[in-house]
Amino acid sequence: MNSEINIISYVRLILSKWWLILTLTLAGGAAAFAYTRYFVTPVYMSQGTLYVTNTNSTYNIVTVSPTNDVSKNVSLSDMYASQRLATTCIEILKSDTFLRAINEKIGGAYAPAGLRKVIAVDAVNDTEILMVQAFSAVPQHAAEIVQTMLDHANDEIQRVINGGSADVIDAANTPIVPYGPNTRKNTLVGAVFGGLLSLALVYLLDLFDDRVKSQEDLLQKHRLPVLGLIPGFQKVRKPYC
Repeated sequence: MNSEINIISYVRLILSKWWLILTLTLAGGAAAFAYTRYFVTPVYMSQGTLYVTNTNSTYNIVTVSPTNDVSKNVSLSDMYASQRLATTCIEILKSDTFLRAINEKIGGAYAPAGLRKVIAVDAVNDTEILMVQAFSAVPQHAAEIVQTMLDHANDEIQRVINGGSADVIDAANTPIVPYGPNTRKNTLVGAVFGGLLSLALVYLLDLFDDRVKSQEDLLQKHRLPVLGLIPGFQKVRKPYC
């Protein structure tokens, strides 16, 4: 019963301070929007794709059917071999040797560790297709990094893997719209944070408010019995004659 009373009292408290909650919620959203829009540098993403193969690997397993017909079947070993090849090529394209060579091609602005932070190389749906991405505040610079990696990926993979090769599927695109930051998401997060902050502020203001406003406040806060009530009177002005 007491918990229900407390919940009702909290709801009444929140409703009584709705203007404060609304103000801080809007202020949090506006602050997050302004910070994201005017103080955070936009980041652009360029991407391209590669298809990697190894001519020395055997991906077909010959089996004999009950009718003695020979057929080629794709097995789990083929899938594992494909995934291993993609994983190996990803590590090659992220190696210090390859990134150092790419850095020299694009003007020497990065160390291998720094260049590794602004790129991403991943397999598409566990296939032999690799997605190469680069992130930069300058769209053309991001496209230059990706295209340089695509152009030299085949030579590097052939150098490391006997019989390996890489073919460009999609060349690097020059992004027009920023990849980040997400202004709408940040604004929503700021508004939620402002709303939570306002709720905490309302709770703290009520917690440290020791004024007695009603008979229930006297019973709950001070646990004192009410002996009597003194009615309040309003002064009535008499009209001037």
